[in-house]
Amino acid sequence: MATISQADANIIDEMATDGDTDQSAVDRLRTRLNDRMLFKDGTNAASSESFALTDDDSAASNGVLVAAILGPGSLMQFYSANAGAASVAVAATGDTDKIPMVYNPDPVTNLGAISVYVDEDAAGASKLVWNSPLAATGYIATTDGRLLPVAHDASAATNGVQLYFDDDGATDSQFLFISPTNTAAAQTTSTTLAMFVGVGGADA
Repeated sequence: MATISQADANIIDEMATDGDTDQSAVDRLRTRLNDRMLFKDGTNAASSESFALTDDDSAASNGVLVAAILGPGSLMQFYSANAGAASVAVAATGDTDKIPMVYNPDPVTNLGAISVYVDEDAAGASKLVWNSPLAATGYIATTDGRLLPVAHDASAATNGVQLYFDDDGATDSQFLFISPTNTAAAQTTSTTLAMFVGVGGADA
């Protein structure tokens, strides 16, 4: 049976008994440690970037639907059936930071991916929404280590409209949606969280 040391517990500010062999406690500590190793307040969070969401009445024909899979530590990955079977990237507005868009001919069927929607008048910080399997906000990591939030909404398909990706669209016009009010939108990376790469937890 796995054990957890008090030193490990201290890394994540969790109360534990040295040598604790209670499996549920061990699993809880390991999960929290993994999360702390992935996410930390950082300089990239302070300098947030914005990704344009373009209103396009022909979005369904000009682009392909975007779906996502949830990975470890609340990280997500976007998938779409890009032309030429190529994995590409979406650039932030006026910046070199990008979001990877991984090719799959049918991510919903092939991978069990979940569709992503745009809720242009959402009250929260995220205009991008999906019905998360964890009922919690997920994050897309940018190439510069910023985190783009995608909020959980159990009624995402009703409250929002499908997000599409135009892989050969102009810069700042690759994320498309059919706005009910003919209004463009944007999604900004988190101002509190950024990627952290290290060993031994967020305080290393």
